[in-house]
Amino acid sequence: RNVNENWLLDPIPASWLNIPLDGTWKVKLVRDSSRINYYAMTAKDGPLNIARMTAPGYPFDSWRDVKVPWAIPFLGWPQAKDFKGYAYYQRSVEIPAFDPEKQLVFLKFYGAGYRADIWINGKYVGGHAGDFSPFELNVTPFLKPGTTVSLIVRTVNTRYGLTYRGALETGLFNTVRLPVRGRVLATRVRVAH
Repeated sequence: RNVNENWLLDPIPASWLNIPLDGTWKVKLVRDSSRINYYAMTAKDGPLNIARMTAPGYPFDSWRDVKVPWAIPFLGWPQAKDFKGYAYYQRSVEIPAFDPEKQLVFLKFYGAGYRADIWINGKYVGGHAGDFSPFELNVTPFLKPGTTVSLIVRTVNTRYGLTYRGALETGLFNTVRLPVRGRVLATRVRVAH
């Protein structure tokens, strides 16, 4: 893979759905310059209460609209200048009609961080540490076919990471996708040396 391909050219068979989740998300920034151990974080860490966010009537309309992919230092908000802390992203996602007996649904991030944690309808799905390394989570157990879910992603960067014009870069700074794949990913593997 060439360096300039930016991890976007995964080989995807035509039989798989690959739903892009780029576009408009809601975001809220919370400053925090403390030193955080990104590898020891849990779902309960962070300044905002996820359970409160998933209750009916939570005022996401008071959050700012951004177009993902979006990294905090690039937008030019006054509150993003020299930003260190948490960014909470939210959006509603329509889940396709899939067959749970034959298919798996993944949530794939091509760049989120430095630490990213994910919730679907208030249930913690998983987390990942590392800015530019793509990662994916099997979210099939958290979904019902043909429904709409609330997706919340918390990113945090308070100590590590690349800098851009003096600010630590954090957020969803590359594409996000929802691949739907067959349960059988390989029928036979042969290793030769």
